[in-house]
Amino acid sequence: MKIIEQNKNQFVNDFFTLIVGLWYGNKYNAQNKQHTEHVQRKIHVTFEDFSTALCAYTDEGEPIGFFWYKHDIGLEGVRFSGKDAHIISCELYEKYQRQGIGTLLLDEVCSRVKANGGECLYTDTYTNNDESMIFYIKRGFIPVALLPGLNGINDDGQVFMYKRL
Repeated sequence: MKIIEQNKNQFVNDFFTLIVGLWYGNKYNAQNKQHTEHVQRKIHVTFEDFSTALCAYTDEGEPIGFFWYKHDIGLEGVRFSGKDAHIISCELYEKYQRQGIGTLLLDEVCSRVKANGGECLYTDTYTNNDESMIFYIKRGFIPVALLPGLNGINDDGQVFMYKRL
């Protein structure tokens, strides 16, 4: 297995279905031009905002999964958000889940953020996603806030979590 930082085009090419599934579930319609343009813009803007896609591949080059995170270290001598990083999205293709690969990717994210001066990593998940919450809690994340579902798309609440690096 290889873990590499991927450029936007290759990341989107390899993981588009996972990204869309995470962000929109079954609400996304590939035949709808507005949906496609919206997703493309959102991915572009997210990438341009100091994000990194850390991706896992088999030795044969088959995509396994990713952690997409943001760590803006700011300008030298100017503190912006350099001490904090945030996981935007993460997912593995189903056949690679529950094999420790997500943990390896998360550990690599933590190492990279810490090596660049980061002290804390944040993420969020939904209250109905027990597997995600358990994954993060087992790896040292602490739940700190719960927001009730307010967006009308799903009525599940959001749980915000952090880990000191």
